[in-house]
Amino acid sequence: MSRIYANDIVLKDVFHPGEFIKDELEAREMKQQELTEKMGIAKNVLSEIIHGKRNLTPTLALKLESALGISAEFWMKLQVNYDINLIRNQYGVLIDKTKVSGTKKTKLTSAVYKVVHRSKKPSIVKTKRQAYRAAKKKK
Repeated sequence: MSRIYANDIVLKDVFHPGEFIKDELEAREMKQQELTEKMGIAKNVLSEIIHGKRNLTPTLALKLESALGISAEFWMKLQVNYDINLIRNQYGVLIDKTKVSGTKKTKLTSAVYKVVHRSKKPSIVKTKRQAYRAAKKKK
């Protein structure tokens, strides 16, 4: 039986920071309109963030900190974790869809994670063929 390391675990449910903002608004019984006024941003910007159509920027994180009293670092960590897990899921889906034996799939998974974790400029692999080639090059 092979070991599973914490770094190799891929989360299937990825939550956008906007979902946390929505929860915070509900907990405070605050409307989006109130928050947009406190932050000094347009209503559609907050709506797009809450619905996961727009990412948080450092500027928006600072405005959230000012409006809600929750640190900008917290909001940025949520955004970075979301981005990283989204990319990990894309790699995981590519590997799951490949038609190879279990042993080869395990080796391919390990190789892809090594590419992701060790490359200076990680890029998103778009096809199974590119993932396989990337894994072969790293051997």
